[in-house]
Amino acid sequence: MKLEQAVDIFLYGFCLGKSIHGGFGHRRDGQFALMADDPPRKSRGRASEVVTWNLNPNWVKQKVEEWDVGRYFLCLIVPEPQDIVAPKMDFKDQGFRLLGTQPFFWTSPSPANGTLDPCIQRMSAQSELARFERAQRRRTFDSEWFDGDDSPVRLYCKWDGSNPVGWVKSVKTPFGGNWVSDLYVAPGYRRQGLATALMTKMLIEDHRLGVEASVLLSSHAGAGLYPRLGYQRLGTLLLMRPPS
Repeated sequence: MKLEQAVDIFLYGFCLGKSIHGGFGHRRDGQFALMADDPPRKSRGRASEVVTWNLNPNWVKQKVEEWDVGRYFLCLIVPEPQDIVAPKMDFKDQGFRLLGTQPFFWTSPSPANGTLDPCIQRMSAQSELARFERAQRRRTFDSEWFDGDDSPVRLYCKWDGSNPVGWVKSVKTPFGGNWVSDLYVAPGYRRQGLATALMTKMLIEDHRLGVEASVLLSSHAGAGLYPRLGYQRLGTLLLMRPPS
């Protein structure tokens, strides 16, 4: 998969998730993309996010000025197999501060080799989604997003009694692939194969529905999981704070 396509999938999926708390849109021109409140908020607006895989800090700063970007964070994607040290230092010399890094992965969904956990279910009925939100004690999505195989989002969850203990979402995009969102396993259920089981269930469904690509950002703790599921690393995202 080309990095540009994976970035489009990331932009769309990430913005859809942020939109539950108010419109959050994106636009891209070549190697420069912006995710921001849409429409812009008059007060208490969320910080925008600039996404680029152009590793020239002067070029990035110029584009930020041209696009009149206000308060923002920089998501700098360093493509594989390039080492992140040189671009990290180049941006640091221009006043940017590194906040964290995340591996960037993709795969083409295929029938899984592992055994399915029958306790992992897709949440689609209104009552199931309402139950999930009550357990979370917060609104996490628009329930209309989850209706039917052609829905914008599919949510897979495992329960222990009345408590959801693990879940993952597959977000449909118009860019030839899906975005993997919010993989989570509760602390008391980790290191028991639940993350693998959730991803396996999701990827089997992706394959059944004809999804051509699955794209995600990983924590470093979870980075060892995804290659075992067939994911390939596209690069590393460096989250940076720009100079004041």
